[in-house]
Amino acid sequence: MKNVPEIKSRISEITRRFLGEMTLEAFATSLGINANRQMVWNWKEGAQAPAVFTLFRVISSASSTPAAKAWAGECLSVFHSDGLVMETDLDKEIERRR
Repeated sequence: MKNVPEIKSRISEITRRFLGEMTLEAFATSLGINANRQMVWNWKEGAQAPAVFTLFRVISSASSTPAAKAWAGECLSVFHSDGLVMETDLDKEIERRR
């Protein structure tokens, strides 16, 4: 099982990759939820990991971009690979929110 620093590190890597040249504010807006640049900065720097519920909200938001949904899915896979989210439950929740 991964420890919290490992999870934060993987989330940071994923966030940096998806952030690319976007500003923190633009990335936050692309999520389609009530996110702000400080939240994105915390994820990017590995200071915090987004809550699983937040990631589900991004995936289910009608206003999140396809890239934001992909980011959320990759972040969820970090928790899933750690055994924190069961695959069948994850699949059911994603389908339910579409």
